[in-house]
Amino acid sequence: MEQNKKTQKELLIQKQFQSLLKSHSERMARTEEFVKSFQKSISGVLEISREERENDKQKLLTYLEASTKKLEDSTLQEGLIFLQTEKKGFEVKIIKANISKDGYAKKFYQVVINEILNPLISMQNEIVLQEKEISTLTLIEDNHTDTDVQKSKNKVLEKPDKKLPEGFRQIECDASKSEILEYFNILSKEINRTYNEPYMTTEDITFLVEKNFKIFGKEPYGGYVKINLGKQQKIRLKYFMFQFYEKYAAVRSRPKKDYANFLIWNFELFQFEKPEILVTNMGETKGPKGANRIPVEKFLKS
Repeated sequence: MEQNKKTQKELLIQKQFQSLLKSHSERMARTEEFVKSFQKSISGVLEISREERENDKQKLLTYLEASTKKLEDSTLQEGLIFLQTEKKGFEVKIIKANISKDGYAKKFYQVVINEILNPLISMQNEIVLQEKEISTLTLIEDNHTDTDVQKSKNKVLEKPDKKLPEGFRQIECDASKSEILEYFNILSKEINRTYNEPYMTTEDITFLVEKNFKIFGKEPYGGYVKINLGKQQKIRLKYFMFQFYEKYAAVRSRPKKDYANFLIWNFELFQFEKPEILVTNMGETKGPKGANRIPVEKFLKS
């Protein structure tokens, strides 16, 4: 039986590796396709300027070739940073061209942004999202036994060693301990179909609510809690927290900002969000539609 388990793990790892190879091949093919398409279209883009700068087409093709070569030699994240830095540089050049009233230079720089950098940035972002989805196939026990993983998880839950974020305070609301646990344990029962797993484990949920809600009387700790949620799915958790606020805090005008900070302080996905902006985006009309919602009503008694 142990041998069968090992074989299944090896097959999954092999499948992941093949997916990564396929993704890389598709990335290279799409880059080549973009270069060919650009070569066909660029003459039309520069038609007006051809008499003034005969070599502009070659300049653009050379820049495109250098940029794609840079992307091939970089990680996806490095490539994105490179493209965004280049775009900012050309935006600065456009500002200078405006000041000096150099209309032709402005047009040329805008072509670089519109016809090269923006498409490459969009393509690079799409590949990043694809590879993030592939990476979720990674087995958590790749280099650990099940016992090792459980020990590691228990160590984090029992004795976190994280400083509290500045301004941290535990939340006071109208819900009882059992109501808080019942509500947040929805995240351990509902499956996120993207990952085919619940959003959170019951252990992580207990740790999360005990350190954040004053009613439990537990010592608070800082640090992020694991959640199976993609970047494009953040709105689900945001609306889930809004529904809790409406049910257990809004009646007595408890501060909604507490729940915005709850997201920022506990989930890495929200770490760079501003609480004031989150508050304005936590509302009935701001929630996801249909099946993209976490179905609170399905699990609560009333």
